[in-house]
Amino acid sequence: MKHMVRSLAKASPLSASISAIGLVLIVFSVATCGRAGGAPTTPTPVPQAVVRALAVTSPTPALTVGDSVQLQAQAEWLDGHREDVTARAQWYARSPQCGIDAAAVAIAVSVGECSIEARFGDGASTLALTVRPRPRYVEEVFEMARGTPWGPPLERSYEIDVHESGLFSITLEWFNWEYPDDRFHVELREAATGTVLVSHRTCGGLTAPECNAQAAALPITFGAAVRGGHRVVLRVRNSTYLSFRLRVNRPY
Repeated sequence: MKHMVRSLAKASPLSASISAIGLVLIVFSVATCGRAGGAPTTPTPVPQAVVRALAVTSPTPALTVGDSVQLQAQAEWLDGHREDVTARAQWYARSPQCGIDAAAVAIAVSVGECSIEARFGDGASTLALTVRPRPRYVEEVFEMARGTPWGPPLERSYEIDVHESGLFSITLEWFNWEYPDDRFHVELREAATGTVLVSHRTCGGLTAPECNAQAAALPITFGAAVRGGHRVVLRVRNSTYLSFRLRVNRPY
C-alpha cells in the first residue's frame, strides 16, 4: 500500500487523481467483503403455491342421454385454504360416453359409465358419472262422455304400471262445467305408498261464469316426475256427473 502511495506522488496530477479514486474503491470493496465474511449474498427463493388436493364434484351422479350438468373443481392449497378453480382447470373426457367443454359443462352422449378428469397445478382428480337411456314414452287418452246426472260425486281410477323413470304429463282437454257447484279433481298417487304426485282441482267454489272462464283456458297441462318400476293410480273425481277427457304422456 505504501508503494502505491509513493507511485501516486510521482505521477501527474490528473493521473494521480484517477489512481486515487481507484484506490479508494479498492479499499472500500475490500472492507465490505471483509465485513460480509468474504461470501457473496444469495436472495432467498420465494416459495410457490402448491396444490395439495383437487376435488371434482357434480350435483348429480347420473345423467340421461342428451342432458348436461355443470361440474366444479376445488383446489386445496398447501397452507390449507380452498379455492374454486373451475374456470382455470383443464378438463378432459376420458370415455366416449360423455363430453366436457372448457367451462366444465359435461354432456351425456351414450349409455354407460363416463369418466371426467380435471387438472390444475400439481393436482388431478377424476369423477365418474352414469349415463342412462332416455325413457320411451306412451300416450294414452282417458275419457268419459257422460255419467250419471244429479248423483253423488263420481270417481274413476286407473292403475298404470310405469317401467321407466320420467315425467308423467297430464293434459286436461275437456270436462263438464255446466253447473256452479262442479268440482273437478285429478290426482296421481303411487299405488304402494299412497304418496300424492299430482293434485289438480278445477272450478272448486267458483261461480258458473268464473268456472266457464277457467274452462275456456283449456287445455291445461300439469304433471310430475315418476320412478320406474312402480305402479301409479290416476284418479278422476267430479261433483255432478263424470264427463272429461285426459291425455296422458308418460314413460313406458
